[in-house]
Amino acid sequence: MNKFNMMGKVCKPKDRSPVLVGRDSKENLWAQFSLAVYDSWKKESDFFNLVAFGKQAEIIEKFLNGGMWLGVSGRMKNKYRQDKDSGMTYCETSFIVEAITLPPKSDTHLAGDLERRDPTADDAPL
Repeated sequence: MNKFNMMGKVCKPKDRSPVLVGRDSKENLWAQFSLAVYDSWKKESDFFNLVAFGKQAEIIEKFLNGGMWLGVSGRMKNKYRQDKDSGMTYCETSFIVEAITLPPKSDTHLAGDLERRDPTADDAPL
């Protein structure tokens, strides 16, 4: 079974929106964003690049803000490519979102901003 579940904070880059949105060659909508997931064992955050398609992409484009808590589940996909010059084989893992859980509007403490707050800080509610 190829399934992942994770919960973390949406990363907000300083130079752009937290969500990149576009359309593929068949005019299907996609949305790409990063999620910071705190690892209490290592006491640091791991950052995952996620992509969603179709209806999930519409929801993400409309409602996602930087620093917002988000639960996602989906599947992983590996792409292998070989560098022509060095002969090295590279693996790129994509996390494809199939379901999302947005926090309720009334939970304002769940919608922070990663620019103002470090997700790895001791007082972070992760």
